[in-house]
Amino acid sequence: MSAPYDLASALEGFLVQEAHEQPARLLVGPTELTVRVDATGAEHHLPWRGARLQRRQLDGALLVSTKAGTAGSLAPEFLRAIESAVGNDLGAELAKLEGPSSKSRNSGWLGCAAFFAIVALLIWSIPGCIRKGVDTAVEAAPFSLDETLGEAAEGAMEAGPLVTDERVVAPIQAMVQRLARGVERVGGKPPVEWTVRVVRDSTVNAFALPGGYITVFTGLIAAADTPEMVAGVLAHEMAHVTERHGLRRIGQSLGFFAAIQLLLGDVSGIGGIAKEMLTIASVNAYSREQETEADLVGVRFLHAAEVDPRALGQFFELLQASDEGVPEALSWMSTHPQHRERIDAIASEAEHLGLVTWVPLEVDWKSVKGALGD
Repeated sequence: MSAPYDLASALEGFLVQEAHEQPARLLVGPTELTVRVDATGAEHHLPWRGARLQRRQLDGALLVSTKAGTAGSLAPEFLRAIESAVGNDLGAELAKLEGPSSKSRNSGWLGCAAFFAIVALLIWSIPGCIRKGVDTAVEAAPFSLDETLGEAAEGAMEAGPLVTDERVVAPIQAMVQRLARGVERVGGKPPVEWTVRVVRDSTVNAFALPGGYITVFTGLIAAADTPEMVAGVLAHEMAHVTERHGLRRIGQSLGFFAAIQLLLGDVSGIGGIAKEMLTIASVNAYSREQETEADLVGVRFLHAAEVDPRALGQFFELLQASDEGVPEALSWMSTHPQHRERIDAIASEAEHLGLVTWVPLEVDWKSVKGALGD
Protein backbone atom coordinates (compact mmCIF):
# COMPACT_ATOMS: atom_id res chain seq x y z
CA MET A 1 0.00 0.00 0.00
CA SER A 2 1.35 3.45 -0.88
CA ALA A 3 2.00 6.16 1.69
CA PRO A 4 -0.73 8.79 2.33
CA TYR A 5 -0.64 11.65 -0.12
CA ASP A 6 1.26 14.66 1.24
CA LEU A 7 0.11 17.91 -0.38
CA ALA A 8 2.80 19.87 1.42
CA SER A 9 5.61 18.12 -0.43
CA ALA A 10 3.77 17.55 -3.74
CA LEU A 11 4.87 19.31 -6.91
CA GLU A 12 2.79 20.89 -9.64
CA GLY A 13 2.65 18.72 -12.75
CA PHE A 14 0.33 16.89 -15.07
CA LEU A 15 -0.97 13.45 -16.01
CA VAL A 16 -1.07 12.44 -19.70
CA GLN A 17 -4.18 10.52 -20.71
CA GLU A 18 -5.22 9.88 -24.32
CA ALA A 19 -2.89 12.60 -25.63
CA HIS A 20 -4.35 15.20 -23.19
CA GLU A 21 -2.68 16.71 -20.13
CA GLN A 22 -4.58 17.05 -16.87
CA PRO A 23 -3.14 19.33 -14.15
CA ALA A 24 -2.10 17.26 -11.17
CA ARG A 25 0.01 17.20 -8.03
CA LEU A 26 2.99 14.83 -7.99
CA LEU A 27 4.41 13.12 -4.91
CA VAL A 28 7.79 11.40 -5.31
CA GLY A 29 8.04 8.29 -3.15
CA PRO A 30 10.74 5.62 -2.80
CA THR A 31 8.87 3.01 -4.85
CA GLU A 32 6.42 5.00 -6.98
CA LEU A 33 5.26 8.37 -8.22
CA THR A 34 1.81 9.23 -6.90
CA VAL A 35 -0.25 11.51 -9.15
CA ARG A 36 -3.43 13.22 -7.93
CA VAL A 37 -5.52 14.85 -10.68
CA ASP A 38 -6.61 18.36 -9.63
CA ALA A 39 -10.04 18.24 -11.27
CA THR A 40 -11.21 14.88 -9.93
CA GLY A 41 -8.94 14.02 -7.00
CA ALA A 42 -8.29 10.63 -8.59
CA GLU A 43 -4.94 9.11 -7.69
CA HIS A 44 -2.66 7.21 -10.07
CA HIS A 45 0.40 5.25 -8.96
CA LEU A 46 3.35 4.98 -11.38
CA PRO A 47 5.98 2.50 -10.11
CA TRP A 48 9.63 3.42 -10.58
CA ARG A 49 10.44 -0.14 -11.62
CA GLY A 50 10.69 -0.10 -15.41
CA ALA A 51 10.10 3.67 -15.59
CA ARG A 52 11.65 5.80 -18.33
CA LEU A 53 12.69 9.43 -17.91
CA GLN A 54 12.75 11.91 -20.77
CA ARG A 55 13.13 15.64 -21.15
CA ARG A 56 10.44 16.95 -23.50
CA GLN A 57 12.10 19.01 -26.20
CA LEU A 58 9.41 21.64 -26.74
CA ASP A 59 9.14 23.00 -23.18
CA GLY A 60 11.74 21.11 -21.13
CA ALA A 61 9.18 19.25 -19.02
CA LEU A 62 10.53 16.10 -17.33
CA LEU A 63 8.36 13.10 -18.24
CA VAL A 64 8.07 9.82 -16.34
CA SER A 65 6.67 7.04 -18.53
CA THR A 66 5.58 3.64 -17.21
CA LYS A 67 3.19 0.92 -18.28
CA ALA A 68 0.72 2.44 -15.82
CA GLY A 69 0.81 5.85 -17.49
CA THR A 70 2.83 9.03 -18.10
CA ALA A 71 3.19 12.09 -15.89
CA GLY A 72 5.45 15.12 -15.96
CA SER A 73 6.36 18.44 -14.45
CA LEU A 74 8.11 21.70 -15.34
CA ALA A 75 9.21 22.20 -11.73
CA PRO A 76 13.04 22.16 -11.36
CA GLU A 77 12.61 20.40 -8.02
CA PHE A 78 11.06 17.36 -9.76
CA LEU A 79 14.38 15.99 -11.00
CA ARG A 80 16.10 16.64 -7.69
CA ALA A 81 13.30 14.85 -5.84
CA ILE A 82 13.65 11.80 -8.12
CA GLU A 83 17.44 11.74 -7.72
CA SER A 84 17.09 11.93 -3.96
CA ALA A 85 14.41 9.25 -3.66
CA VAL A 86 15.41 6.64 -6.25
CA GLY A 87 18.73 7.78 -7.73
CA ASN A 88 20.36 4.36 -7.59
CA ASP A 89 17.42 2.47 -9.08
CA LEU A 90 17.03 4.95 -11.93
CA GLY A 91 20.74 5.61 -12.43
CA ALA A 92 20.73 4.60 -16.10
CA GLU A 93 17.64 6.69 -16.85
CA LEU A 94 19.06 9.71 -15.00
CA ALA A 95 22.30 9.38 -16.94
CA LYS A 96 20.37 9.73 -20.20
CA LEU A 97 19.32 13.22 -19.11
CA GLU A 98 22.92 14.42 -18.85
CA GLY A 99 24.53 16.37 -21.63
CA PRO A 100 23.95 19.82 -23.17
CA SER A 101 21.60 22.12 -21.30
CA SER A 102 17.95 21.83 -22.20
CA LYS A 103 17.96 25.38 -23.49
CA SER A 104 20.70 24.83 -26.04
CA ARG A 105 19.37 21.39 -26.97
CA ASN A 106 15.84 22.70 -27.39
CA SER A 107 17.10 25.59 -29.46
CA GLY A 108 18.74 23.18 -31.88
CA TRP A 109 15.71 20.94 -32.10
CA LEU A 110 13.33 23.87 -32.44
CA GLY A 111 15.51 25.21 -35.21
CA CYS A 112 15.17 21.88 -37.02
CA ALA A 113 11.43 21.90 -36.41
CA ALA A 114 11.16 25.41 -37.84
CA PHE A 115 13.13 24.32 -40.89
CA PHE A 116 10.84 21.33 -41.49
CA ALA A 117 7.77 23.52 -40.97
CA ILE A 118 8.94 26.00 -43.60
CA VAL A 119 9.75 23.19 -45.98
CA ALA A 120 6.34 21.64 -45.36
CA LEU A 121 4.56 24.90 -46.19
CA LEU A 122 6.48 25.17 -49.44
CA ILE A 123 5.94 21.61 -50.62
CA TRP A 124 2.69 20.62 -48.90
CA SER A 125 1.13 19.68 -52.22
CA ILE A 126 3.91 17.21 -53.04
CA PRO A 127 3.35 14.02 -50.99
CA GLY A 128 6.65 12.50 -52.06
CA CYS A 129 8.60 15.42 -50.63
CA ILE A 130 6.65 15.27 -47.38
CA ARG A 131 7.43 11.59 -47.08
CA LYS A 132 11.09 12.31 -47.69
CA GLY A 133 11.02 14.96 -44.96
CA VAL A 134 9.52 12.50 -42.49
CA ASP A 135 12.12 9.88 -43.47
CA THR A 136 14.88 12.42 -42.88
CA ALA A 137 13.50 13.17 -39.42
CA VAL A 138 13.32 9.44 -38.65
CA GLU A 139 16.98 9.02 -39.51
CA ALA A 140 17.83 11.79 -37.05
CA ALA A 141 15.60 10.47 -34.25
CA PRO A 142 17.24 8.23 -31.59
CA PHE A 143 16.33 4.54 -31.60
CA SER A 144 15.07 4.98 -28.04
CA LEU A 145 11.96 6.53 -29.61
CA ASP A 146 11.24 3.23 -31.38
CA GLU A 147 11.66 1.41 -28.07
CA THR A 148 9.26 3.78 -26.30
CA LEU A 149 6.65 3.37 -29.03
CA GLY A 150 7.00 -0.41 -29.09
CA GLU A 151 6.76 -0.73 -25.33
CA ALA A 152 3.63 1.43 -25.22
CA ALA A 153 2.01 -0.51 -28.07
CA GLU A 154 2.77 -3.86 -26.47
CA GLY A 155 1.22 -2.62 -23.23
CA ALA A 156 -1.97 -1.70 -25.11
CA MET A 157 -2.12 -5.03 -26.92
CA GLU A 158 -5.01 -7.37 -26.19
CA ALA A 159 -3.20 -10.57 -27.02
CA GLY A 160 -4.54 -14.10 -26.89
CA PRO A 161 -3.35 -16.53 -24.23
CA LEU A 162 0.42 -16.64 -23.96
CA VAL A 163 2.18 -19.94 -24.53
CA THR A 164 4.55 -20.70 -21.65
CA ASP A 165 5.55 -24.26 -22.60
CA GLU A 166 9.32 -24.12 -23.02
CA ARG A 167 9.13 -26.89 -25.63
CA VAL A 168 7.55 -24.27 -27.89
CA VAL A 169 8.90 -20.95 -26.61
CA ALA A 170 12.59 -21.87 -26.21
CA PRO A 171 13.12 -22.94 -29.86
CA ILE A 172 11.51 -19.70 -31.11
CA GLN A 173 13.71 -17.64 -28.81
CA ALA A 174 16.76 -19.56 -30.03
CA MET A 175 15.83 -18.74 -33.63
CA VAL A 176 15.63 -15.03 -32.84
CA GLN A 177 18.97 -15.12 -31.01
CA ARG A 178 20.64 -16.72 -34.01
CA LEU A 179 19.04 -14.25 -36.41
CA ALA A 180 20.16 -11.42 -34.11
CA ARG A 181 23.75 -12.52 -34.71
CA GLY A 182 23.02 -12.26 -38.43
CA VAL A 183 21.71 -8.72 -37.91
CA GLU A 184 24.96 -7.82 -36.13
CA ARG A 185 27.05 -9.30 -38.94
CA VAL A 186 25.20 -7.29 -41.58
CA GLY A 187 26.13 -4.19 -39.57
CA GLY A 188 25.04 -0.58 -39.72
CA LYS A 189 21.92 -1.23 -37.62
CA PRO A 190 20.90 0.17 -34.24
CA PRO A 191 21.46 -2.26 -31.34
CA VAL A 192 18.18 -4.03 -30.62
CA GLU A 193 17.13 -5.94 -27.51
CA TRP A 194 14.79 -8.54 -28.97
CA THR A 195 11.85 -9.66 -26.81
CA VAL A 196 9.86 -12.70 -27.97
CA ARG A 197 6.49 -14.08 -26.96
CA VAL A 198 4.32 -16.82 -28.44
CA VAL A 199 0.54 -16.34 -28.52
CA ARG A 200 -2.01 -19.10 -29.00
CA ASP A 201 -3.81 -17.97 -32.14
CA SER A 202 -4.58 -19.87 -35.35
CA THR A 203 -3.51 -16.94 -37.53
CA VAL A 204 -0.55 -17.89 -39.72
CA ASN A 205 1.55 -14.87 -38.93
CA ALA A 206 4.06 -13.06 -36.73
CA PHE A 207 4.77 -9.40 -36.21
CA ALA A 208 7.40 -7.17 -34.63
CA LEU A 209 6.77 -3.82 -32.96
CA PRO A 210 9.32 -0.99 -33.08
CA GLY A 211 12.14 -1.50 -30.63
CA GLY A 212 12.21 -5.29 -31.09
CA TYR A 213 9.02 -6.67 -29.48
CA ILE A 214 8.21 -9.85 -31.45
CA THR A 215 4.95 -11.81 -31.29
CA VAL A 216 4.64 -15.23 -32.95
CA PHE A 217 1.24 -16.90 -33.42
CA THR A 218 1.00 -20.65 -32.97
CA GLY A 219 -0.76 -20.81 -36.34
CA LEU A 220 2.55 -19.93 -38.01
CA ILE A 221 4.37 -22.72 -36.18
CA ALA A 222 1.67 -25.26 -37.06
CA ALA A 223 1.69 -24.32 -40.76
CA ALA A 224 5.47 -24.39 -41.29
CA ASP A 225 7.07 -27.63 -42.48
CA THR A 226 10.52 -26.68 -41.13
CA PRO A 227 11.92 -24.35 -38.47
CA GLU A 228 13.82 -22.53 -41.23
CA MET A 229 10.48 -21.42 -42.70
CA VAL A 230 9.52 -19.76 -39.41
CA ALA A 231 13.00 -18.24 -39.18
CA GLY A 232 12.42 -16.73 -42.62
CA VAL A 233 9.22 -15.02 -41.48
CA LEU A 234 10.95 -13.81 -38.30
CA ALA A 235 13.83 -12.34 -40.32
CA HIS A 236 11.30 -10.44 -42.45
CA GLU A 237 9.66 -8.99 -39.30
CA MET A 238 13.01 -8.15 -37.70
CA ALA A 239 13.89 -6.20 -40.85
CA HIS A 240 10.82 -4.02 -40.27
CA VAL A 241 12.36 -3.14 -36.88
CA THR A 242 15.90 -2.42 -38.04
CA GLU A 243 14.71 -0.37 -41.02
CA ARG A 244 12.34 1.53 -38.67
CA HIS A 245 9.35 1.00 -40.94
CA GLY A 246 6.88 1.35 -38.06
CA LEU A 247 8.20 4.76 -37.05
CA ARG A 248 8.21 5.93 -40.67
CA ARG A 249 4.66 4.72 -41.20
CA ILE A 250 3.30 6.29 -38.03
CA GLY A 251 5.10 9.53 -38.88
CA GLN A 252 3.46 9.65 -42.29
CA SER A 253 -0.01 8.75 -41.00
CA LEU A 254 0.03 11.34 -38.19
CA GLY A 255 0.45 14.25 -40.56
CA PHE A 256 3.62 16.23 -41.10
CA PHE A 257 3.56 18.62 -38.15
CA ALA A 258 2.44 16.02 -35.61
CA ALA A 259 5.05 13.61 -36.97
CA ILE A 260 7.84 16.17 -36.57
CA GLN A 261 6.72 16.84 -32.99
CA LEU A 262 6.83 13.12 -32.23
CA LEU A 263 10.16 12.58 -33.96
CA LEU A 264 11.69 15.48 -32.05
CA GLY A 265 11.03 13.54 -28.86
CA ASP A 266 7.66 14.80 -27.65
CA VAL A 267 6.02 11.53 -26.60
CA SER A 268 3.49 13.06 -24.20
CA GLY A 269 0.67 11.77 -26.40
CA ILE A 270 2.12 8.31 -26.86
CA GLY A 271 -0.93 6.57 -25.39
CA GLY A 272 -3.07 7.95 -28.17
CA ILE A 273 -0.96 6.39 -30.93
CA ALA A 274 -0.05 3.08 -29.28
CA LYS A 275 -3.05 1.27 -30.76
CA GLU A 276 -2.37 2.67 -34.21
CA MET A 277 1.23 1.51 -33.89
CA LEU A 278 0.01 -1.95 -32.92
CA THR A 279 -2.37 -2.07 -35.88
CA ILE A 280 0.40 -1.18 -38.29
CA ALA A 281 2.63 -3.97 -37.01
CA SER A 282 0.08 -6.70 -36.38
CA VAL A 283 -1.79 -6.42 -39.67
CA ASN A 284 1.31 -5.40 -41.61
CA ALA A 285 -0.13 -2.12 -42.88
CA TYR A 286 3.16 -1.21 -44.50
CA SER A 287 3.68 0.14 -47.98
CA ARG A 288 4.59 -2.21 -50.80
CA GLU A 289 8.07 -0.68 -50.90
CA GLN A 290 8.56 -1.36 -47.17
CA GLU A 291 7.38 -4.95 -47.50
CA THR A 292 9.75 -5.53 -50.40
CA GLU A 293 12.62 -3.99 -48.46
CA ALA A 294 11.82 -6.21 -45.45
CA ASP A 295 11.92 -9.24 -47.75
CA LEU A 296 15.37 -8.43 -49.09
CA VAL A 297 16.88 -7.25 -45.81
CA GLY A 298 15.45 -10.34 -44.12
CA VAL A 299 17.17 -12.53 -46.71
CA ARG A 300 20.48 -10.83 -45.83
CA PHE A 301 19.92 -11.49 -42.12
CA LEU A 302 19.24 -15.17 -42.83
CA HIS A 303 22.31 -15.44 -45.05
CA ALA A 304 24.52 -13.79 -42.41
CA ALA A 305 23.13 -16.17 -39.77
CA GLU A 306 23.90 -19.14 -42.06
CA VAL A 307 20.22 -20.06 -42.30
CA ASP A 308 19.07 -21.00 -45.79
CA PRO A 309 17.29 -17.81 -46.97
CA ARG A 310 15.39 -19.73 -49.63
CA ALA A 311 13.19 -21.08 -46.83
CA LEU A 312 11.30 -17.76 -46.73
CA GLY A 313 10.24 -18.14 -50.34
CA GLN A 314 9.50 -21.82 -49.80
CA PHE A 315 7.11 -20.97 -46.98
CA PHE A 316 5.21 -18.53 -49.17
CA GLU A 317 5.06 -21.18 -51.86
CA LEU A 318 3.63 -23.58 -49.29
CA LEU A 319 0.91 -21.11 -48.35
CA GLN A 320 0.10 -20.40 -51.96
CA ALA A 321 -0.44 -24.07 -52.62
CA SER A 322 -2.41 -24.76 -49.43
CA ASP A 323 -6.14 -25.33 -49.35
CA GLU A 324 -6.56 -22.38 -46.96
CA GLY A 325 -5.57 -19.91 -49.64
CA VAL A 326 -3.12 -17.06 -49.38
CA PRO A 327 -5.54 -14.23 -48.40
CA GLU A 328 -6.50 -15.99 -45.14
CA ALA A 329 -3.05 -17.28 -44.44
CA LEU A 330 -0.71 -14.31 -44.36
CA SER A 331 -1.88 -10.72 -44.28
CA TRP A 332 0.94 -9.10 -46.21
CA MET A 333 0.37 -11.46 -49.14
CA SER A 334 -3.35 -10.69 -49.18
CA THR A 335 -2.79 -6.96 -49.25
CA HIS A 336 -0.18 -7.21 -51.97
CA PRO A 337 -1.44 -9.45 -54.80
CA GLN A 338 1.95 -9.39 -56.57
CA HIS A 339 3.22 -12.13 -54.25
CA ARG A 340 4.67 -14.12 -57.15
CA GLU A 341 6.92 -11.20 -57.96
CA ARG A 342 8.08 -11.00 -54.36
CA ILE A 343 8.78 -14.71 -54.11
CA ASP A 344 10.93 -14.43 -57.22
CA ALA A 345 12.74 -11.42 -55.75
CA ILE A 346 13.55 -13.41 -52.59
CA ALA A 347 15.03 -16.23 -54.67
CA SER A 348 17.02 -13.74 -56.77
CA GLU A 349 18.47 -12.00 -53.71
CA ALA A 350 19.43 -15.33 -52.13
CA GLU A 351 21.19 -16.37 -55.34
CA HIS A 352 22.97 -13.01 -55.54
CA LEU A 353 24.36 -13.39 -52.01
CA GLY A 354 25.77 -16.78 -52.97
CA LEU A 355 25.65 -20.18 -51.35
CA VAL A 356 27.40 -20.90 -48.08
CA THR A 357 27.32 -23.93 -45.85
CA TRP A 358 23.91 -23.60 -44.26
CA VAL A 359 23.83 -24.68 -40.63
CA PRO A 360 20.48 -26.35 -39.85
CA LEU A 361 18.54 -25.05 -36.87
CA GLU A 362 18.95 -27.54 -34.04
CA VAL A 363 15.24 -27.98 -33.41
CA ASP A 364 13.12 -31.11 -33.20
CA TRP A 365 10.35 -29.49 -35.22
CA LYS A 366 8.00 -32.43 -34.96
CA SER A 367 8.17 -32.24 -31.16
CA VAL A 368 7.62 -28.47 -31.19
CA LYS A 369 4.50 -28.79 -33.31
CA GLY A 370 3.31 -31.73 -31.21
CA ALA A 371 3.60 -29.64 -28.03
CA LEU A 372 1.11 -27.12 -29.44
CA GLY A 373 -1.68 -29.59 -28.80
CA ASP A 374 -0.82 -30.23 -25.16
